[in-house]
Amino acid sequence: MIVGQYLVDSLLQEDHRLIDKQIVIDDIYLIRAVIFRWIGNDAVQAILVTGGTGFTGRDSIIVAGDQVLVVLLSELLS
Repeated sequence: MIVGQYLVDSLLQEDHRLIDKQIVIDDIYLIRAVIFRWIGNDAVQAILVTGGTGFTGRDSIIVAGDQVLVVLLSELLS
């Protein structure tokens, strides 16, 4: 079973709502845009991100996620 589908099935089985699901290419700016859109959506209570977790030059989820956390922490601390 594909990991993404397993997560969807598991969420629904436990009576959680899935607000959105996106498959995004390894592009830092596209990944950040999707995450920020979810953060700005009041219906979203949690964000699960999977894939792109390797350590090669093209895997950008870690970098994009770090950049999102830096922005959020700066806003919280200011």
